[in-house]
Formats: sequence, C-alpha cells, structure tokens
Amino acid sequence: MFPPFNESITIQTAAEVVDRYGNVVRDWAAPLSLVVLGIVYPRTTSEDNDGRTAVIQGITVLLPAGTNVAAENRIVARGRTYEVVGDPSDWRSPWGWEPGIQVDLERVAG
Repeated sequence: MFPPFNESITIQTAAEVVDRYGNVVRDWAAPLSLVVLGIVYPRTTSEDNDGRTAVIQGITVLLPAGTNVAAENRIVARGRTYEVVGDPSDWRSPWGWEPGIQVDLERVAG
C-alpha cells in the first residue's frame, strides 16, 4: 500500500498578462496557489561548475491521483520553490490502481 499523503505542497500557476508589446506572458508576481497533500523525497543533487558555484537540488513529489499539475507550474515544498522538470507522470495500472502523480522538481542555488 502507498504511504499516506501527509505533507503540504503548494502548486503555483503563473497569471497570464499582456505585456507592453501585446504579447501574453506569464507573471509570477502573484501566482495562483493550490495547496494539496503529498509525499516529498530527495532525488538528486549536483554541482554546476561553469565558472560559478551552483548547486542543483532535485526532489520528487508524489501527489494524489487526479491532481492538476503541469510542466508550467512551480511547486513549493518544505519552504522552497522548485521548477517542474518535464511532464508529470500519471501512475496507473490497467486493473484500476491509481497511486498518483509523480512530479520531478529542480531548484538551482548559486
């Protein structure tokens, strides 16, 4: 059985605004937020050495089946904001078992 979803996760969606050139762009100044319960676990951490000190932290978040999350969202987990890496994965079996949505996240510091 899947462990319980017991950690608060905030899914952020940027507002769409029209810029001064008439283009529709994402505005993260005041994102729409949805709080759900999920599971968070570490995925990877690496260091980017292209002339600067940068640490790339990766985590994976598991969310209940049917949670609306996309590659364009940002996720706040454990007090830090992460970018979604790729498309979320919808885990399900042909026999009706739907354990949930897997979202891989990254955060670059430095």
